[in-house]
Amino acid sequence: MTATSFQTTNRRIAFLTILIQSTLLLTANAASPQPNIILFLADDMGQGETSVYQDFTENADSEQVFTPNMQRLAETSVRFLDAHSASATCNPSRRAIMSGGFARRELLDAPTMEQALKRGGYRTYGVGKWHLPFKHGPKPGQSPIELGPFTFGFDHYMGTDHNVRKSASYFLDRTVMLLDEKTGTLIPNKSNREPGYDQPGGPREEISQQLWLDYARQWMNEHKTDGPQQNVPFFLYYASHANHTNYRPAETIDSIPVNGAAQTVDGQPLVSNREGLIRERSEMVYENDVALGVLLDWLEATTDPRNPGHPMIDNTLFVFTSDNGSDADVRAPGQGRLRGRKLTEWEGGNRVPCIILWGSRFPAGSTSGSTISGVDLFATFSEAAGVTLNPNEALDSFSLLDILRNPSSDPYARPQSIHTMVGNRIRATRLGPYKAVEPKKSDGSMELYHLQKDLGETKNLASNPEYKQQEAALRQALAQSLENGRTRPAM
Repeated sequence: MTATSFQTTNRRIAFLTILIQSTLLLTANAASPQPNIILFLADDMGQGETSVYQDFTENADSEQVFTPNMQRLAETSVRFLDAHSASATCNPSRRAIMSGGFARRELLDAPTMEQALKRGGYRTYGVGKWHLPFKHGPKPGQSPIELGPFTFGFDHYMGTDHNVRKSASYFLDRTVMLLDEKTGTLIPNKSNREPGYDQPGGPREEISQQLWLDYARQWMNEHKTDGPQQNVPFFLYYASHANHTNYRPAETIDSIPVNGAAQTVDGQPLVSNREGLIRERSEMVYENDVALGVLLDWLEATTDPRNPGHPMIDNTLFVFTSDNGSDADVRAPGQGRLRGRKLTEWEGGNRVPCIILWGSRFPAGSTSGSTISGVDLFATFSEAAGVTLNPNEALDSFSLLDILRNPSSDPYARPQSIHTMVGNRIRATRLGPYKAVEPKKSDGSMELYHLQKDLGETKNLASNPEYKQQEAALRQALAQSLENGRTRPAM
C-alpha cells in the first residue's frame, strides 16, 4: 500500500468514525428520556447581585456578593446578558411565567405551564412563595384550601400564599399548616385561626428556605431508583422568598452556615453595610446560593433511573432567574449602570440574572446576548418535554432551545417584541436593541432608548428624526400585541 493510499484509507476511517459517533450521539439524544425540569426563581434579585455577572459593575471584587454555586452553575451552562422579567413586580411576573403571556389575562383564564407539562406525563411540584390566586375557607384548620396551586396544575405545593412576612401561615397542598417551633417541621393547623407572621406557629423568614428544600427533596426522592415515580419525569418550581424583604437569613441550611457567612468576591467578610451593600440583603443573596448548591448536589449525587449510568443532573433542564429586578437603592452595586429599580419601567426593574443548564446539550460556560423574557420559559419547557403547544396557550412564549444550542447567534434575531408590565399596563417594549417607554401620564408620548449604546437609559431619542423609523416600529409592535392579545403567531 502506498503512502497516499494509506493516508486516504486513514481519512476514510476517520470520517466513518466521526459519522458513526455522530449517528450514535443523535440516536442517543433522540432516544433520551424527557428531562426533569427545575425552575429556581429568586425574589427581587437584580442581575448584578451575583458574582456570576462580574462584568456588570466596575468594582466587582469589592461590590458583589460571592456566589460560588451560581458560578458553578454558570460554568457548565449558558448565561444570558439581556434577560428580562415580564413585569417589574412579583404578581404579574409570576402570572406571566405560569401562563407564557404578558399578563393580559388573569391566571384563572389562561392555561398554565404546569397543565401543559402534565399533558406530557410530568409530576409537578412547587415550594415557596405563591403570590397568585389563593383562597381558603373561614376556618383554616377545618376548611380545606379552595383555590391554590392545585387549581393550576400542581400535584403538590408547600409554601406561603404571599411573601413570608405578609402570610399568616404555611400551607401544604390543601391544608393550612403550623410551624412546630421545637422540631422546625410543619403540622396541621387544628384551630380555626391562623397564627400570623412571626407568631408562634406562623411563618418565619429564617426557617423558610430549609422547609422549601426539605419538601422539594421529599418529592424528588420519589423519582429515585425504586421510588414510586421512578419512571416519571418531574417539574419543580422552586420559588425562594429571598432576597425580598424582610432580610432575616437562616443561621444554617443543611448545617451550612449562612448568617454571617456572606463575602465579597475578593474574600472579605460582610460584617456590616459597606460599598453600597446591605449586609442582611447580601446574606439573603448568599442564602439563595447555598440553597441552589443543595439542589445541584442532590442532582449530582442521585442516579437517574430513566437514564441508567448517569446522575440526575445529566438530564435536568435547570433554570436560575428572578421574578423581577432589585428593590435595593438605585445606587446599589446590584444595579450597576441600570436606571430604576423594582416597580419601574426602566432596566433596573426587569433586567434579571438568567442561567440555563441541560446536561451537556449547551456550550458550557457560554454567554448569550439574546433578548429573552420570563414568558419564554413556557415554550422552552414544553419543547424540551415534547409537549405541543395549543393555539390558546403561551401566547407570548418562544422556545429558547435554539439560542441555547448556539448562544453566539444573532442576539436580535427575534422579530417579535417583548414587553414589561408595570401594574396592569404594558409600559416598556423591546425590538432588537431599541426600547420604548410609555410614561405614566398616558398622553401618547413615548420615550426611546438604544440600549446597546445607552444601557443607563439617559438619552431619549424620541425627538431625534434619525430614529423615527425605530419609534414607529415599536409603536406598531405594541399596538399589534394589544390588538391580537399575543405576540406568538397563531397556529
